[in-house]
Amino acid sequence: MRLDMKILPIFKTTLAKDMPPGPQGQPAHKAGSEVVISNEVKTEKLGNFLMITPNPVCFYLSIAEEEISKFKIFLDEVNLIDKKVAFPKQDGGLDVFRNLQKDELYKLFECAIKIPIFLYTALEAFSNQLIPEKYSYEIKRKGKKDRTLNREEIEQSISLKEKLSEILDRVYNVQLKKDILWQVLGDIKNLRDELIHLKTRSQSAVKAYNHIYSKLVETDFDKWLESTIGIIKFYKPEYFE
Repeated sequence: MRLDMKILPIFKTTLAKDMPPGPQGQPAHKAGSEVVISNEVKTEKLGNFLMITPNPVCFYLSIAEEEISKFKIFLDEVNLIDKKVAFPKQDGGLDVFRNLQKDELYKLFECAIKIPIFLYTALEAFSNQLIPEKYSYEIKRKGKKDRTLNREEIEQSISLKEKLSEILDRVYNVQLKKDILWQVLGDIKNLRDELIHLKTRSQSAVKAYNHIYSKLVETDFDKWLESTIGIIKFYKPEYFE
């Protein structure tokens, strides 16, 4: 399933007075019109240019969607390989495996690795956007003085799950934990963490990551993308309008 994410502007404003046409044919706007905001981007390679300020959340989701599409293409291609390899067992007989060794197999995993990372990053960025500017969050610390965090400190030091369940749930008077989306969030986080940290669990590096490769093949990434968008709409139904 393709959701065809669009890169949407994040900053909009309502004009307080009429805006006349621009010197190069830019359209006029009446007072009260909603317009998107452009910012100047300064670079050496492209010079200084104006860009309608995009929403990074849409970038992350668009990357994930594109990687899902490529992943499914590589999955189909690899699954067409009709080769097998056999190894003798110590107690006699043979162990027979599919021989899928082909460049597309590694490309499949390259795509799959990006998907949970960018989905989780999209939710992190989204949650930070929604924390009210003057919001403060008190942390109870056993045996220590309680600590109150401002918005910037919350962004930097509070986990995504806590931002959603303890902060945004209160701000928007909802309970994500009671929705099936909460479980999917946990699945995305777990695989993302495994990919980022690559803990060997005292196993040899040859075998330590096999379970991750299995998860990457078996995961329903379409469901994960839809659920990520579902979490965003759970808090802001109009977010992509």
